Amino acid sequence: MSKVLVVGHSDADGHVIAEQTRRNLSRTGIFDVSTFVDAKLTQGHRSWLTVEEIPAIDSFELVVFVDLMFSPVSFAE
Repeated sequence: MSKVLVVGHSDADGHVIAEQTRRNLSRTGIFDVSTFVDAKLTQGHRSWLTVEEIPAIDSFELVVFVDLMFSPVSFAE
């Protein structure tokens, strides 16, 4: 099994999409999935800039950053 870390930013929709992604990947049976949402390290939408600060990130084969956007005015947004 490939070890996967799903990183969501620390607000309500960040928790929701991280958990939904974890569930969906886990259902495949080929991934060992963990989630990471931290009030300090994943606040806002730029947590990928400080990826090296996420504890034990090097122990994962795949790291996925997810976000959920509600009702954007346009695709470009």
